[in-house]
Amino acid sequence: MDAPPPSSKMSSETFSQYVMSIDDLYNMAIRNGFYMPKQSCSAVNELMISNVLKGQYWCPKTEEIRMKSIVKAPLKEVILVKLCQICYAHHLNVGWIDDTHVPDKLWLVNVIATIDPTNEIFDKDYVAPPIKMRLRDIETIVLPTELF
Repeated sequence: MDAPPPSSKMSSETFSQYVMSIDDLYNMAIRNGFYMPKQSCSAVNELMISNVLKGQYWCPKTEEIRMKSIVKAPLKEVILVKLCQICYAHHLNVGWIDDTHVPDKLWLVNVIATIDPTNEIFDKDYVAPPIKMRLRDIETIVLPTELF
């Protein structure tokens, strides 16, 4: 298939010849140099990828990524809050990330290392906050008999 002529606009029919699935859209983002979360994570969907490609959402470029060692990473939820705070402070639009659309943990850590390499989670003496028992981790939940 020949490459389309250079243009800022393309008909949906022509576009669908090149992008037939979310896999094609994901690969397009990778080819354009974006450091994407794993495709299997909940954050990656058609809306997210298309908005990253259009420049409406921020996602770092692969060439910008700095990796740092981390001995014991905190829970994914803690890292997510840290990343959102850092991105907000740097005016980076990560509107595609929320409680139900979360990137994988490695992506979160690498992006924090890129934006804020001096973050406390990379310190040698950093100790992750203790894990609190989550409702899904409790085997037996005691409920009042009149509840059901």
